[in-house]
Amino acid sequence: MGKRAIAIAAAALLVGIAAGYALGSSGDDGSSGAGTDTASPSPSPVHLVKVGGVFMNERHDELTADMEPYPYTSPVPPREPTAIDGTYVRVMSLDDVGGPVVGLPYRCLRCIPYRVDPGTTTLIFYEGRYFLHHYLSGFKALGHYTVDGDGIHLFNDPNCSSMAGDYRWQLDGRDLSFEVVEDPCVFGDQRSHDLTVAPWAQVPACHRRLIGLWPGFLGC
Repeated sequence: MGKRAIAIAAAALLVGIAAGYALGSSGDDGSSGAGTDTASPSPSPVHLVKVGGVFMNERHDELTADMEPYPYTSPVPPREPTAIDGTYVRVMSLDDVGGPVVGLPYRCLRCIPYRVDPGTTTLIFYEGRYFLHHYLSGFKALGHYTVDGDGIHLFNDPNCSSMAGDYRWQLDGRDLSFEVVEDPCVFGDQRSHDLTVAPWAQVPACHRRLIGLWPGFLGC
């Protein structure tokens, strides 16, 4: 193909593109599409805030009425921040819990509460409310708590509705550990064992948005 033919073909291509653009900006009848097209709704603005060097959506996950533990025996503590507040995680191996024969959860009509499972367990303390979740078995527990120095008082737990537990707690960096003072919760020492068997690691749940975190990202 000669240079003249190439130039003619290129010119024709440009004319075709221009014609297509003009047609695309008009309605099917050749009229301007400005008055006939339905405008798409504008997306809601996203407000970003910088938290710990990370930009996040400006949102605050709060406790709702259906998430509030039931006051079985004691008055509900006020919604006030405490020194232990945070999201904590513990990861146990199969060897830690006695191997697959005794360590894995199985179907049961009435499973023992607070039985230690392998895998991930989360523990959230938030303004006088606590939430514990064993990921593998699906076991969940909640209740109220008060903090007095290095002492923590757990109560209004539906698994031990009339029995409170007292512990000493220590937060060393990001490692949270408990020592039982007295906990007459039924089912032997299952609750105290679950809380004290290994340290808990505080995690930045609000930044990382952990998958499956129950009941949610409180305080974010």
